[in-house]
Order: sequence, then C-alpha cells, then structure tokens
Amino acid sequence: MADQKRIAKNALMLFFRTFITIGISLYVSRRLLLVLGESDFGIYSVVGGIAVIFSFLESAIFSGAQRFLSLSLKENRDTYIRCFTTCLNSYLLLGGIVLLLSETIGVYIVNYVLNIPPERMAAANWVFQFAIFTVIITLTNGPYKASIIAYERFSYFARIDVVVKLLQLGLVIWLAYCTWDQLVVYSAIMMALAIVRAIVDKMYCHHQFEGCRYIKYFDKNQFVSLLSFAGWTVCKSASESGVNQGNNIIVNIFGGTIASASMGLGNQIWGTIAGFVNNIHVAYTSQIIQYWGNENRSDFSRLIIDSMRYSSYMLIAIGIPFLANTEFILKLWLSEIPDYAVSFCQLSFLSSVLYSLANPVNTGVQATGRIKWYQIIGSFILLVDIPLAYILLYIGGPLSMVLIIRICVQTVLLIYNVYYLHAIDEFSAKTYIYGILKIMFAAVVSYMMAWVVITQIGNDKFVNVFINVVVGLITSCFLLWKMSLIQSEKIELRKYIKRIMHI
Repeated sequence: MADQKRIAKNALMLFFRTFITIGISLYVSRRLLLVLGESDFGIYSVVGGIAVIFSFLESAIFSGAQRFLSLSLKENRDTYIRCFTTCLNSYLLLGGIVLLLSETIGVYIVNYVLNIPPERMAAANWVFQFAIFTVIITLTNGPYKASIIAYERFSYFARIDVVVKLLQLGLVIWLAYCTWDQLVVYSAIMMALAIVRAIVDKMYCHHQFEGCRYIKYFDKNQFVSLLSFAGWTVCKSASESGVNQGNNIIVNIFGGTIASASMGLGNQIWGTIAGFVNNIHVAYTSQIIQYWGNENRSDFSRLIIDSMRYSSYMLIAIGIPFLANTEFILKLWLSEIPDYAVSFCQLSFLSSVLYSLANPVNTGVQATGRIKWYQIIGSFILLVDIPLAYILLYIGGPLSMVLIIRICVQTVLLIYNVYYLHAIDEFSAKTYIYGILKIMFAAVVSYMMAWVVITQIGNDKFVNVFINVVVGLITSCFLLWKMSLIQSEKIELRKYIKRIMHI
C-alpha cells in the first residue's frame, strides 16, 4: 500500500507554502502592474517569455533526472552520486545550448518580430538579457531540485519558497521609489532572486544528502541513457514551450503590449492555480515512480487516479468562485482592469483544469520510460495550436480565440494521454475517464450553485464571493465523499475527524 500519511503530510506542507506564496504573488502582480504600467508590464511578460521558450530542454531533462534519481534511491550511495553527477553534467550542457539559442534566435525575435514601442526597445533588450541568465541559473539548479523531490523533503520547499517570495515582495515595494528604469531593475531583481535560490538549494542538498556530490565521473552509457530518455521528451517540451510563448507572441502581434499585459495576467492565473494543484502531483510523483520500479502495478495505477481526483476537487473548490466572480475579483486585485483581462483569466482557469487532469497520467507514462511515440504524437497534437490560432486571428477572430484553441487542443491531448497509458500498462482508461466525468459533473453543479447565489441573493459582491467560496467547498467535499472516495478512505477519514473532534 502506498504511504498515504507521508503523501498527505507532503501535500499539506506544499499547500501551506502555496497559500502564502499565492497571496504574495497576487499582491506583487498588482503592485507591479501599478508601478510599471500596462505597457511595460506587457513588455516584461512577452519578452521574458521569449527566454523561457529556449528552456524547453529543461523540463525534458528534469523528467529524466527525477526518474533516474528516484529509482537510484533503492541503490547505494555511490550509485546515487554517479547518477547525480550525470544529471548535473547534462544540465550544464543544456545551459550552454540555451545561451546559444537565446543570444541568436531570441535576440532576433525580440528586435524584429515583437510589437514593442521603439522608445522601449533598449529596455526590452536589457529585460531579455536578464531573463536569459535567470533561466540558465534556474536550469543548472535542476539536479538539486530533483534530489529534494526524490528524497521528499517538501517542508524545505515550503520554507524556502515563502522566504524568496517575501524577498520579492520587499523589493517590489522598494521598486516604486526607484529612480532608475523600473522595468530593467525588476528584471535584475528576478535574476538576483534566482541566484539566491540556487545557492541555498545547493547548500541544503550538500548538507542533507550524501548523494548530492559532484565527482570526476563520466559513464557514457548512463549519460546516453539519460539523454535518450530526455531526447524523446524534448519534442513535447519544445512544443509546450513553443505553444505557450507562441500564443503570447500572437497576442502581442495582433493586440500590442496592452493585450500582452492581459495575457500575462492570464498566464499568472494559470501558473498560480496550476502551481497550487501541482502540489498534490509533486507529493505523489516520487512514489509513483518508485512503485513502477518495484513493479507494484496496483498502487501505481491507484496513485495516478488519486492524484487526479484530489487535485481536481480542490481546484473546483477554489476555482469556481473565481470563475463566477472574475470581473469583481480582478477589480479588487488590480483596481483598473486591462482590456481582455477578464476573458483571458477565465479561459486560463479552464486550461489549468485540463492540466490538472492530464498531469498525473503524464507522470505515469514518464515512470514507465516508454515515451517515444507518446512524445512524438503528443507534440504533433500540441503544434496544431499555433497555426490555427494565427489563422483565426488573421481573418478577424477575437484575441480570446487563442486560448479557446489551446483548451480544445488540451482536451484532445488529455484523451490521447489516458489511452496511451492504458495501451502500455495495466491502467484502466475507463476508470480514469469515468473519474473525469464525475469531476465535470461536480464542476457544473458547483457553478450552478454559484450562479444561483449571484442571481438570487443580491448585488453585494463581497457577500456573493464569500458565499460562493463556502458553497464551493461544501459542494466539492460532498461530491468527493459521495462519488469518489472508496469505503476504506471514508473509514480512515471518519477516524481522523473523530480524533480532531476529541482533541
């Protein structure tokens, strides 16, 4: 049986982290929009995104590193050290490739493709350079992050993320009083925070894990094995990065920097919600990989399904009130709402739902190592997004069509992911799809309840939001209990509630 207590503890730690960082991030975004203005905020969003495009190799190698390091835990210390060294060498190679691509293709895109006011072009180039080195620093920190996840030290994640976010908050508050170019200074701040995070992560790993040591070692077979695994993942990672940032570029071309600012806010909503949901996925990831390595197929499949249903019901609870009251919440958050922001944020939320449904299956496929055709076909499905979005906007379609196309593509990709895992392993696609249908039903019921609140109670928006949150939590918990929890889980939950009430 899976160590549910450890998973619950890890998830709780990550939730604690996320609640605090979400609050800080939302305030930072609001403050940053006020300090920089819509145009500069849009420049930061789209230009910084160009640098991220060239980090597509990172997620590919990270998946491989996480898999290899998690599996090597059952071996001895020396095996882990060799595996860690191989992973770090791979990341150093990756950093060099990202630097080369960014300083050539990336510089061209910033200067000749993007729709940026001429007077801000110099600042945009400074932003891009700082963003490049932020990405490279974050990349080379990958093996340390993968080790922390492999060892399941999520309490450390909670603490360090909160500290870094507090530093960011303080620096953004100071930014309002800065007399230099605030857009350039903020980009430098983000690079400095990445450096601090990388140093602290390295020190922590060296102190806590004997296996996180770099030695003079090169195993050609191990290196090729890691790159081979990552190589097939590169296709999909490049596609995902290209589609995400390609959408930003398309919005910038057809809508300008103001539309880019709204897209940046939508991406922030997506990233915040996806990060929140990902806490559950991360808590499950290491054990999913280890159960596959131990050939424990029943727990392997069950953990994938559990990760999906728990994260999705949590997403319904926090997301439906936002979806039903988006305009009011954005007004509270930003004071002045940029054009397109409401629709972009709502559609980004729906996109994050599909992400939460697909991510556990993706982890399962990565654990098996049988990823060649999974990545090739998945990449092809993803890449349909860009030409469709461009054509529809070119013929006069609304800017929101960019995200609508993304949602449609994600839906197709989700179905493909589920049936691919079903084809290669003892994984029930029927059970997973049935679970998704239950979640969709719960979402519809929750939204209908929110609509009743909005239309029947009155015009007090604060009251509406509060009641929507309460109703969303009650509805999600009730439907989770009635439709998703198995009998053994209900028994354990009853025992836990009784212990709390007794205390």
